Amino acid sequence: MNTTIGDVELSTFNTAYKNLHPSAVSLFDYAPSKAGIKERHAALLKKSFKREELAEALFSFNKQFLYSEKAIEAIERLKDKEASVVVGGQQAGLLTGPMLVISKALSIITQAEELQKTTGSPVLPVFWIAGEDHDWLEINHVWVPGEHGPVKVRYKGYKKDQLPASEQKLPSKDLSAFISEVFKHLEETEHSASLLRTVNQLAERSASVSMFFGECMRWLFKDTDLILLDANDEQIRALEKDVFANIIADNYKIRTALAEGEKNRKDAGFSSVEGINTKSSHLFYHLPHRELLFPLPDGGMESKSGHVFSRDLLMKSVQAEPFPFSSNVVTRPLTQETLLPVLAFIGGPGEVNYWSLLKPVFHALDCDMPPVLLRQHLTIIDKRVQKTLKNENISAGSGASGELQRRLENIINSPAFREGQTAAQSMIEEIKPMHQELAQNWKEKRPAEKSFAENNWQRIQNEIFALANRIDSVEKEKAGRRLRNLEASLQLLQPKGIPQERVYSIFWLLNLHGPEIVNDMSESLQTSTEPFQHYIEL
Repeated sequence: MNTTIGDVELSTFNTAYKNLHPSAVSLFDYAPSKAGIKERHAALLKKSFKREELAEALFSFNKQFLYSEKAIEAIERLKDKEASVVVGGQQAGLLTGPMLVISKALSIITQAEELQKTTGSPVLPVFWIAGEDHDWLEINHVWVPGEHGPVKVRYKGYKKDQLPASEQKLPSKDLSAFISEVFKHLEETEHSASLLRTVNQLAERSASVSMFFGECMRWLFKDTDLILLDANDEQIRALEKDVFANIIADNYKIRTALAEGEKNRKDAGFSSVEGINTKSSHLFYHLPHRELLFPLPDGGMESKSGHVFSRDLLMKSVQAEPFPFSSNVVTRPLTQETLLPVLAFIGGPGEVNYWSLLKPVFHALDCDMPPVLLRQHLTIIDKRVQKTLKNENISAGSGASGELQRRLENIINSPAFREGQTAAQSMIEEIKPMHQELAQNWKEKRPAEKSFAENNWQRIQNEIFALANRIDSVEKEKAGRRLRNLEASLQLLQPKGIPQERVYSIFWLLNLHGPEIVNDMSESLQTSTEPFQHYIEL
C-alpha cells in the first residue's frame, strides 16, 4: 500500500513515521523530535570516540579538494568532545548524479545548523560517500532535459569492471569528452562558458569517480561546513576494524537481531522491507572484487564464488588488514555509529524504511540507534512551468504529483479532439452492411477477383478517416500551444513519470541560473514551513 505526498511516493510506514505515529516511532530508539535529539546528545556525551584519528583521516581526504577550506575548519571543530555530526550519504555519481544527492546534502547541512541551536554544541554536517560501491550502471551517466523529454548522456571512456567507485579511474581525455557531451545537450546561457571551465578544472584534478564527485560537491558547497567522508578510504577503514571484528564475532547475533527487527515491524502493522539479503553475513570482502559473505555453521564465512574463510582467519585478517572488508546496508549504520558521534542520520524514504529494522541490530552490539530524520524533497519550478501552472490554475504540489498529467490526458481524450473520429466510426458502421452486400454481389460475379472488393472497402475507410483526422487536427491546432506547454512542464516536473530530483542532474539548473542556485535552495529550505517537501520557484 502506498501513499503519495507532494511529488514523492512514500510507503505507509514513511507516512506514519513522518506524522510521528507511535507504531512507527516505536521501532527506533529516539523520536525524530527536539526531545529525542536532546536525549541522544546527552547519551553521546557519555561515549568516547577516536576523535584525533578520525579528524586526521577526514583532513587527509578533504584537503585534496580545491574548495576544502571550510571543510578543514569544520573538521578541526570535530575534535571538541561535545561535538557531534549529522550524517547521510549516497554513492558517488558523475557530475554528482541525480539532484536527490543535492537535496540530501542540503538536508544534512540545514539540519546540522538547526540541531546546533538545539544542543548548544558544535554539530557538523558529514556526507558519507559510498566509495566501495561498484554498480557502474547506476553511476556512469546523467540525465538532462531535452526537447522531447529526458536525455541520457553516458560516459563512454575507460573503465574496469567491478572496481569500487573510489578506485575507478577516469582518464582526463575520456572524462573531458563526457563533460563536453553533457554540455552539448544544455542550451547556451550566460553561465555556460564559465560553468564548463570550472567543471573541466575540477575534472583535471580528479583521478577517480569518487574524487570527481568530491571535487564537484565541495565546489557546490564551498560556503558550507560540509565534510566529505569516503567509506573506501584506507584511513577510515583502519578505524573501522574493531566494528568489522565485532560483526564477524557476533554475526549470529546480528542476523538473529535483524529477524527480530523484521518481526517487530510486522507486529507494528507494516509490510516487509524488500531488497535486504537476510541470508548473508552483511559483510563484504574484496577478492579483489567485492563479494558478499555468507555464514557457515562453524562460524566461518563463504563468498558467492566459493571462497571459504574460517572464523579465526577472518578475525586475524581484519585486524591485520581491514581494507578488504566493507559493510552493507545493515552493517553500515553500525560502522557509522562506531566511527562518528552521530547526533542524527538523514535518510530518504527507502533508507528510513530499512532503518526501521535495525533497532535490535544496534542493541546486539550494545549500541543505541541515532535519531533518523527524513530528508527534504525538492522540486525546482522555473518560470515557464510557473506560467503553465498559473494558466491551468494548478498548484505546484498538485502539478508535481500528477495533476499536470491528468490535465494533459483529459485534453487529448476530450470529445472535441475526437469529433471527426467519432463521426467517421459512426459512418463506417452505417455503410458497412451496404458495402458487404455489394462485395458479395461482386464475389458471385467474379470469384477470382474477390480481393478487389476487400481492397475497395479498405480504401473507403482510409478516405473517411483521412477527412476525420483533418477535422480533429483543427481542434488540436487550437490547443497546440497549451498541449506543448503542458508536455514541456510535465517533462521538467515529472520526467519519465517520477520526481524531478530522482532523474535530472543539478548541472541543468547550474547552467540556467549559475552556481548561486545552491545557496538559493539552501535559503528556501531554511525558511520553509513544510518540513518534508518544498517547491522552489526560479
